[in-house]
Amino acid sequence: MRKSLWAGTALVLIVAVFPINAAEPAEDRVKASLAKYLLAWNEPDEAKRRELLTGHWTTSGTYTDPSGHAEGLEGLVAHIGEFKSNPQFKGFSIVRTSGIDIHHQSLRFNWEMRTPNGKILTAGIDYGEFDDEGRITKIVGFFGPFPKMED
Repeated sequence: MRKSLWAGTALVLIVAVFPINAAEPAEDRVKASLAKYLLAWNEPDEAKRRELLTGHWTTSGTYTDPSGHAEGLEGLVAHIGEFKSNPQFKGFSIVRTSGIDIHHQSLRFNWEMRTPNGKILTAGIDYGEFDDEGRITKIVGFFGPFPKMED
């Protein structure tokens, strides 16, 4: 029985290009940054929000969702403050409801906005990007389910 020289070579190339079980070097830092980011969404105190985000959100980071756009750390602190001070959302919380999908300095996760008694007001998905140190540089949020396909 004759073995193909190319079959072995292709296997080596696949392993070299797509390493098995390779973790992102900054994955733990990204998860820590995302945890602080989510805590900031549930923090009513501006100074505490800023403290939670410092070191986890870059000073030039951007946040965009259907309700608005914020630039920089201070812009995000203020945007979250507007949400927290809106009487319509008093006591509401943002809760991550999925694992965190991470690759190539990008991430995504599902979340829910819940009323004070735990009822889901809306669900959504966030896409984000991070730097080499695991700090968030961009979040783009989407509210609600995906739209239906058009015929």
